[in-house]
Amino acid sequence: MKFIGKEESGSLILTMELQKGVLVPCLEGETVTAFILRVLNLSREQMEKEVQTLILNNGCVDEPEVRQLITGDTLVLSGAMPGLVGAMLRSNSPIKAMRTTISETSSGRDESVPEGMIRLKLFNTVLTDHKRDLVNCGFYIDEEGR
Repeated sequence: MKFIGKEESGSLILTMELQKGVLVPCLEGETVTAFILRVLNLSREQMEKEVQTLILNNGCVDEPEVRQLITGDTLVLSGAMPGLVGAMLRSNSPIKAMRTTISETSSGRDESVPEGMIRLKLFNTVLTDHKRDLVNCGFYIDEEGR
């Protein structure tokens, strides 16, 4: 694993890595909300406005303030996505009933992630607006198989 911190540039390769998923330490018992506020350096109001789609282990999360992260979880953060699918995947969407078959599940947990870490993926406006915040926090890139 390679640590990426404040000295790294905003290169295209870094953007691609953040979309593929990077390893970020999570605190024991940390909720999805607490993790996002800490790692992206956001207020609760900013998070509610900017992070519209939260997907944990291949399922949508509607109560991030309750759901605790566990080693190996995969968390995907995105701003609002267009169209019906985007509206359906949005946290606490009025049409969330349409996604009952894809609600939060434990499938998607990555058993190869080191203890105390989760895999974080950023997309669209969350990626462009908060890449620097994540770099400032620091994360690891899994270099095995490269």
